[in-house]
Amino acid sequence: MSEFDVFSISVDDFKKSEYASILSSPRSYSHFDMESYFVQLLSSYKLKNDVSSWRLCYLLRALFNFKFSRSGDIIGFEPKIILYPERGYRPSDYKESFSTILTCIKENSDNPYIISRVCDVLWINNRKDIDSANKAIESYSLMVNDACDTLIEKQESGDIHIFDVVDCLDRGIAISRMLIGRKKQLQGGIVDSTLRLYHVLIDSGIFTGVLRVSEILYKNNLLCPLQLAENAEKIADEHCGASYFDAVKKLFYFASELYVKNDMEEQGRRCRIKASEITLAQFEQSSSSILKAHWLRVALGEFRAIGGMNEEIKKIREELNSIRDQINDEMHFFAIPMDLSDVIAQKEHVYNQLDFSRVIKTLIARFKIVSASEIMERARSDAKKHFFLNMSETVVYDDRGRVVASRSLLDPAGDISLNDACANYLRTSNIEHQVYVCGEFEVVRQSVLARYSLNENTFDPISQQSAFVPPGYAEIFSLGFYKLWQGDYVSACYLLLPQLENSIRWILELRRKETTKIDVSLFEEATSLSQMLANYRSEMEGVFDSDHVLTMDLLFNMKGGAAIRHTMAHGRYTVNHCYQPTSVFACVFIFYLTCLPLFSVWEDKVEPYLAD
Repeated sequence: MSEFDVFSISVDDFKKSEYASILSSPRSYSHFDMESYFVQLLSSYKLKNDVSSWRLCYLLRALFNFKFSRSGDIIGFEPKIILYPERGYRPSDYKESFSTILTCIKENSDNPYIISRVCDVLWINNRKDIDSANKAIESYSLMVNDACDTLIEKQESGDIHIFDVVDCLDRGIAISRMLIGRKKQLQGGIVDSTLRLYHVLIDSGIFTGVLRVSEILYKNNLLCPLQLAENAEKIADEHCGASYFDAVKKLFYFASELYVKNDMEEQGRRCRIKASEITLAQFEQSSSSILKAHWLRVALGEFRAIGGMNEEIKKIREELNSIRDQINDEMHFFAIPMDLSDVIAQKEHVYNQLDFSRVIKTLIARFKIVSASEIMERARSDAKKHFFLNMSETVVYDDRGRVVASRSLLDPAGDISLNDACANYLRTSNIEHQVYVCGEFEVVRQSVLARYSLNENTFDPISQQSAFVPPGYAEIFSLGFYKLWQGDYVSACYLLLPQLENSIRWILELRRKETTKIDVSLFEEATSLSQMLANYRSEMEGVFDSDHVLTMDLLFNMKGGAAIRHTMAHGRYTVNHCYQPTSVFACVFIFYLTCLPLFSVWEDKVEPYLAD
C-alpha cells in the first residue's frame, strides 16, 4: 500500500472495500476539502491493512486532486500542480480500466458530491456517455440546492464558500450547454437551481458570487437583463465601502452594460459614475503620494470614458498636478519599511505555521536581491582567488553558440568598474537563483498548494490595488501569479515577464517623465527597457532604489546574462528557458515588486480579501 507503486484497482477491490461508508461522505463543494478527506481515510485504512478500501480512497483522492479552471470561455478542469515535465492529475488520466471502477462508483452511490465528479470525468472521456453527463448535471444541481437550503436557514454564507458553489453551478450549466448546443434554450433542474441561488443571494443580501451568477444567467438568457441590472446596482449600492472595492465596481459596470444594451443610457451612465467614485474613494484612503497619483490617473481614464465629465476631469487633473509635486519627495517607494524585524526574523520552518496572507508577506520580506556593493566585493574577491579572470578577456556564447557579450579581465590591484563586476556576477548568478528557487520558493509554493486551494482570482487583491500594475493589466498579473504559484512556469513567464517594461513606464509617467520617443519618421513609439535604464536610471532609482533597478538590469537587459527582455521580445524563449531558476526568480521578482507598494497597508488593504 504505497502510493509510489504503480496504482491499480479492480472491480473485486471495489466489492471488497467498505464502499458504502466511503461513498456516503463527505459533502463539500471544495475539491480541496474532498481530497483532504480521502487523504485522511488513506491513513486509517493503511493502519487497518484494508488494501481494497485503501485503493478506493486513493482513487477518489486522485479524482479530486484536479480543480476547476475558469480561464477559458467554458469552465473545465486542470491539474492542481504543473511542474514540467510533471503535473498533477487530470480527467484524461482515468480512461480505460479506471472507467469500469468509476462506473461502479456511479451505480453504487447517491452522494451528489462524489457522483458529480465521477460522472463528469466519465463523460469527459466518453462524450457518447449521455447518461453520465445528465447524472453529473443532476448532481451539480442537487449540490447547489443544498447550498441554498443552508443559506436560507442561516441568512449568511457562513462556512460555505460561495465561489465553490458557483463553480459547481457553472460546470453543470456548461455540460448542459454542450449537450444541447448554443442555439437551444437551457431547461431542467440546473436552470431552476441557478435561479434559486440567484434569488437567495439577492434576498439575503449576500454580495459574494452575485456577479458570477448574474453573468451566467445573462449569458444563457435565463432572466430578464433589466432585472439583472437593477438587482446588480441595488446590491452594489448596499455594499459600497463594506465589500472589496473592485468587486463592487465590477458589479456596477455589469449593471451599466445591461442598461446601455437596453437603451437606458442615463442609468448606465449613473452606474459608471458610481464605479468611478469608488476609485476616488481609494485615492482618499491612500497614504502614499504615488498611490494617490495612481488612483487619480485610473479615475481620470474612467471619467474620460464616461464622457461629459469635464468639471470632474478638471478637478482630478488639478489634484493630480499637486500630488505629483509631492512624488519626487517620496523616495524608494518600492522598498520594504524598516520596522519589519518581526517578519524578517521568521525562519523557513515557520511558513507552515502562517496563514496564506502571512506566508506571502513573509516571503516578500525575505526576498533578497543583490546590491552593487556586494557585486563589487565579489568581483574583487574573485580577481584575487581566480588568476584566470585577470589573464585575458572572455567571450559569452548563447545557447546557439553565438557570441553575445565579452567580459573584461579583472585586475586585483586596480580599479574594477561596476559593469565589469556585473559581468563577473552574471557568470554564477544562476546558482544563487537556483538556491533561492529550490531552497525557499519551491518549499513555500508546494506547502501553500498542500494547504490552500488557489484559483485565477486569488491574487486580485494584490494586482488590483498595486501601483505597479497599470489599469487594464490586473487580470494579466493575477493569472500570472496564479500560474507561478501553481508551478506552470511556461504560462507564468509569458504572462509576467513582458509586464515589467510597461509597469516601469507607468511608474515613470506618475513622476511626469515622458516615456515615448519620436522616430525618424516622426512617429511616437514606446521607449524600451534598455533606453529607460540608459536615460531615466536616476529617476527609476528614486522610486525603486538602486538595488532594485540593478536587479532589473541584470535579469532583463544586461548582455552576458539571461537578457530576458531581449530573448523574449525576439520569440526565442523556449520551455527550457521558462523552467530555468533565473526565469522563476524573475517571476518572483515581479510578484515582489507588485506586493511592495501594499506592504505598509497589507493588514488593511490586502489581508482581509486574500481568501484562502
